[in-house]
Amino acid sequence: MTTETEVLHDAEAPAEESNAPVLFEDDDAEDAQPEQDVSAEESAEDAEATSDAEPPEEDLQTKETKRFSEMRKTLNGTLKDKKRLERELEEMRTRYAPPKPTLGPKPTLDQFDYDENQFSAAYDEWAEQKRAVEAEERNKQEAERKEQEALEAHKRAYSERARSLGVSDFSEAEQEIRDVLNPVQIGLLMKGADDPASLVYALGKSSSRLFEASKITDPVKFTVHIARLETALAAKRTTKPAPEPRVTSERAATGFSASSNTLDRLREEAARTGDYTKVTAYKRQNNVR
Repeated sequence: MTTETEVLHDAEAPAEESNAPVLFEDDDAEDAQPEQDVSAEESAEDAEATSDAEPPEEDLQTKETKRFSEMRKTLNGTLKDKKRLERELEEMRTRYAPPKPTLGPKPTLDQFDYDENQFSAAYDEWAEQKRAVEAEERNKQEAERKEQEALEAHKRAYSERARSLGVSDFSEAEQEIRDVLNPVQIGLLMKGADDPASLVYALGKSSSRLFEASKITDPVKFTVHIARLETALAAKRTTKPAPEPRVTSERAATGFSASSNTLDRLREEAARTGDYTKVTAYKRQNNVR
């Protein structure tokens, strides 16, 4: 007699990480949650007081205008700091940069009154300068090529990650970033973030956190702030649960055949004696149905 043995597959399959974008929590929505232990009478009084204290629409418009004015002032100050830092950096580069090799005109014999020894020494020096200039140019071109390749690779990875988020308003979130952050901050975000596409979308959908980031003008502090935002997003990222074990009616490998034979023997014995106690106990012990 043969029986079917239940076999569990994929019981230890790892959880899959979701590609769906993660957003920051809405502070306004959290603040709007009602308290559960407030009585009906207190709620009515609070509602009446809130209604009486509600500012007119003109005051709200004034506050909004003031907020955008502060944002504009902050951005203008950031741009001024950027230009000042760029100017100081260029001055430092000019002051401390090693002198670039220059190549003068090729010496001629008549310059040295046809003195071959002086001409030979001058020519050797010129040839050495020529090799140095050519090496400098090759190094510059190689550095530019590698920088361009890295930039293109970064753009491709960013675009692929943005598409994988599966959202239809990603370009709108990008525009919010461009409108509020200055070019230096955007560059730091794109280079400093491990997953810039996810962070761009989350920041673009959170005006309060985006404005907070725009006020950080120090590049080091801004980079640290970006790292903290990414950590906060990572903590909120959810994962898909592991798939439930599948049950099949296949017979397991050789190690399970002995158990099946034992069950067959117990069933034959129970059929003779009419006592199925051992069969039931064996099936319960080995999780066999």
